[in-house]
Amino acid sequence: MEKKQKKYIFPETLAEASELLKGENVLMISGGTTFKFRNLKNFSRIVDISRVAPDSIKINDKEIILGSMVRIGRLLENKSLRELNCGILASAASNIASTPIRNQITLGGNLTMIYRWTDLPVSILVLAAEIRTVNGNESMTYTAEDFFASNPSRKLARGEIVKELIIPVHDNDYLLLFKTFNKTKGDFAAINMAAGYKLGDVFSDLRIAISAISNLPVRLKALERDLEGSRKDEKVVVDAIAKHLPNFKVSDFRYNSEYLNQVAKVMLKRLLLVEDREAEL
Repeated sequence: MEKKQKKYIFPETLAEASELLKGENVLMISGGTTFKFRNLKNFSRIVDISRVAPDSIKINDKEIILGSMVRIGRLLENKSLRELNCGILASAASNIASTPIRNQITLGGNLTMIYRWTDLPVSILVLAAEIRTVNGNESMTYTAEDFFASNPSRKLARGEIVKELIIPVHDNDYLLLFKTFNKTKGDFAAINMAAGYKLGDVFSDLRIAISAISNLPVRLKALERDLEGSRKDEKVVVDAIAKHLPNFKVSDFRYNSEYLNQVAKVMLKRLLLVEDREAEL
């Protein structure tokens, strides 16, 4: 399939890759799984960044820095990532496709090529992570919320490439959870949901994100504001969800909107009323 293209290029640096991507009819690839979603006849050149984008995993007491070429499978294999931040990244990664495909999909590709069912972004949102990009010799840093406010593949400027993901390491008193709803393991998600908050009797530093049922991954900020400082009581949570959870209109041949909206309410209630961190993990 690639051989039919006029040029298949391996740049020597990310800066060179950026310049090449500023041309017309150019397709960038890293893991290559987007081939199946693209009409390659529309592109005269393919720029493969797999040899120049970082594939490192760096961890210290304050942050985790993941290179954009890190394969999704490595998020499951790395012992520290399975333990830090309640292992939320590994939980989300385990829901992505199958083992062979996880060993091909890259972190940068998963964050940039957003489809409704993409699993990682809700976790990235509640982790308050940042995404660093490069464009030539210049770099830019986005908050996760800004990065996912619109489709990143359209947001990024021509020649702009995701370089790394920077994730704060949260204290052990901060609970982070990821849940998904789909027909079978490995099926495209119908609902992805994540929440983060401090352990205790009241909600503190609450973050909630949802995707798949929505067009893009989003923070549920109105619900966060309503519950912040409130006691962790079932009636309080159920009333807030009823008041603030959007009524999503879903285009999913497997389920109707009414059903998925009801499932979302139940999932969210369960995420917000976890009392025993160890039991949940």
